[in-house]
Amino acid sequence: MPPHSHPVRTPGRRSLPSEIIRTSLVQARRAFTLIEVVVACVVFAAGVLALQAAATIVIRQSQDARNQALSAEVAAARFESFVHALCAENAAGTELVRGVRSEWSTGPLPGAEARLSNQTIRFARGGVERTDTYQGAYRCR
Repeated sequence: MPPHSHPVRTPGRRSLPSEIIRTSLVQARRAFTLIEVVVACVVFAAGVLALQAAATIVIRQSQDARNQALSAEVAAARFESFVHALCAENAAGTELVRGVRSEWSTGPLPGAEARLSNQTIRFARGGVERTDTYQGAYRCR
């Protein structure tokens, strides 16, 4: 029976009170109850909190990836400068490049006419210091 219709009376038949009450309940059911609204709000809030947590994780991972790329870029630039330097000298130093601290040293590679370079990159992430270490070797000219 459609929600807005009234019970159809058949000639010679009287509506029973229970039929009238059931029809009235069906017609009166047009709004949500308070408990349904509260449950819907709780489910919606849980979904929003889950999305917030996922967004926070994605942002943190993106920052980590950016920091690792910067660390590798600084190390590669320093290694390039070693390749073009004279092999007779040992070198060491520290510099601050784009918010990351780079510490490096070079020395002879035992048993070869090559140099060994060690580089440590330090940067802060969320108040915690992270350290990446790179090592490479290059031939003397």
